[in-house]
Amino acid sequence: MKGGVGRGTKKLSDLRRKILDRFGFKRLWFEKHGKWLELWGEFNAKILLTREDGTKESIDVADHPNFKPDLPFRYKQKPFERFVQRFDDEFKAVGYDDVEGFMQGSAASGYKYNDGNPIKLDARAGIKPSDYDVAIVSPQIIQKADEVGIDILHGPLSPEHVNMLGLSDAQLALTQASKGGIEVNFKVYSSLDDVFAYDTTIPFSLFKK
Repeated sequence: MKGGVGRGTKKLSDLRRKILDRFGFKRLWFEKHGKWLELWGEFNAKILLTREDGTKESIDVADHPNFKPDLPFRYKQKPFERFVQRFDDEFKAVGYDDVEGFMQGSAASGYKYNDGNPIKLDARAGIKPSDYDVAIVSPQIIQKADEVGIDILHGPLSPEHVNMLGLSDAQLALTQASKGGIEVNFKVYSSLDDVFAYDTTIPFSLFKK
């Protein structure tokens, strides 16, 4: 582990201070659960802000302009927590237990990709989002893609690639579990840096129990 416990603790303390200063939480605190060091915040209701493996060097994303510690458009907290739990369960069921998920696209940014208009205008007109864009970081999935000879790091996963990775059932289950039953699409990234460099991003880890 690079940097040791002391440097990791300083990073988390800095993250706590930055979030308090920026987002107006009533209070923030840490909880230790096994190897996981979790940062919790209380606003109206408490939410999990980060979940870090205390045995590894953490990556500070709170200062990134694309980091958004908020719910996706149209979601309330409890339903989104259930969606995040279902996401974890579905990937673990097919043998991927290192997956980190993130909401991107218009549900995260609040704006349509094609014209930049606020998606709340569509919502007022009764128009649903076309899909939910879920970003994924998973060395296990990338390894599987290498084994079956496919390139998955240059755009959303095609139906063929989803099937070859054994994720067809997971994608269907998450689509059925999503707000409004809207299609869920996957995009795999090689690192957290790549995820946050792309677009507005809501980490699923903020909403894990």
